[in-house]
Amino acid sequence: MQHKRCVQWHRSKVFVFILCSLGLSTSLLGQNGASDPLFARVPFQQWLAEGPRQQIPWKVILWPERLSSHQRLLSYVEILLSGKVLAERPGQGRLVALVQFTDGTGRVYQNDGSVQVEGVNPGVKNPGLKEKDAYFAWGAFVLPGDYKVTLALYDRETGEHNLLQRNLRVAPLKNDPLPDAWRDLPNVEFMERAEKADSSYHPEIHGRLHLPLATQRPVQIEVLVNLTPSEILTGSYRAYNFNLRALIPILKTLSQMDVPNGIINLATLDLTRQQVSFEQSAVNANQLDWSHLREAVAAADPNTIDVHSLQDRKYNAAFLRDELARRIALHSEDQAGDPVRVFILLTSPVAFTAHNGLSQIELPRECNCLIYHVRYNWWLSRMAAFDDIDKVLKPLRLRKFSASSPLQVRKALATMLAEISKAGSASGKEGLAANEQE
Repeated sequence: MQHKRCVQWHRSKVFVFILCSLGLSTSLLGQNGASDPLFARVPFQQWLAEGPRQQIPWKVILWPERLSSHQRLLSYVEILLSGKVLAERPGQGRLVALVQFTDGTGRVYQNDGSVQVEGVNPGVKNPGLKEKDAYFAWGAFVLPGDYKVTLALYDRETGEHNLLQRNLRVAPLKNDPLPDAWRDLPNVEFMERAEKADSSYHPEIHGRLHLPLATQRPVQIEVLVNLTPSEILTGSYRAYNFNLRALIPILKTLSQMDVPNGIINLATLDLTRQQVSFEQSAVNANQLDWSHLREAVAAADPNTIDVHSLQDRKYNAAFLRDELARRIALHSEDQAGDPVRVFILLTSPVAFTAHNGLSQIELPRECNCLIYHVRYNWWLSRMAAFDDIDKVLKPLRLRKFSASSPLQVRKALATMLAEISKAGSASGKEGLAANEQE
């Protein structure tokens, strides 16, 4: 399926560049890429037979793989074209780049794209890039193994082309806390360039992590995600966007837990507006409803905060406390049989400007449940020390994880899965008591 693209200009105080993530993403079985329309319209197989060639000046960068926030290894490839090359070859879609990954079994994965050259904003000087420089860029989730990466650049008018092949070895994670998480995933999945919230979730990625949770007792997991950054950042669209980019991949990961003997319910909280912005039951059975969650994310635009919400911000902490207390009480009343009840609260560091109303909301010290707080610090600063959530939720016993990298999130997830599984294999409070920690 072909996906339309548009080139975007990214402006900052440091640089201006074109990031072109490409227009067709197809995973192909076998040696031939004939089912890819663009690969079929150019003599790609002939280029391969002829070997490496450079008729157009370019620079190629193959970045080392890294663990992404989606808990997948990410490989990144770039082609840099100078402004001079673009000026000599004007015209929309004239230059086309192609990339092909071939895995150790000979399976081929291809992606293609073109670059819009017109409408360049001249006059921007910076130490890193020259004005009018442009990038082709591909991101792909890959599994550990050996690959051959083939890159081609084609001028539609002159017929000139470049071809380069490089070997890529993707190493497994050392001491991986979730060694089976990538079971049954494709070796390569190309990411698409997406706008706004889609760029955090990547709905085009269909591979699901293998995160089984086998228990003898039924399990009820409630995932609560605070998508609101700390109150000192209220009204900052940039901070809100950073918060989404940090937390939505973790939210997506949590939604992929497989609980055959239980259920996962998920809700996102908007503390600024004191409301549950999105809620879905039985996520593990139906998959996360991204289209409706995306609408909720868009509606929480910090630039549209009303005066009433700003005036009542002194009760934001109380709203969080009350929402968790309500859900604990609700589960206590509705539980059937002897289920393991689990609450996972995912947040970034949050400091409240006031704690009004907290004393009127009771929280039990013992709730016969597991309560986890996963705090992801995307600020990477000392501000994490000012996190108030543990104080707001006293006297609840929280199992706390503080993470500032995807690997630390992975370790926290592995620990939670192991503890929930252990609690689900014991009877009553016995399993819960073994996992409680101040």
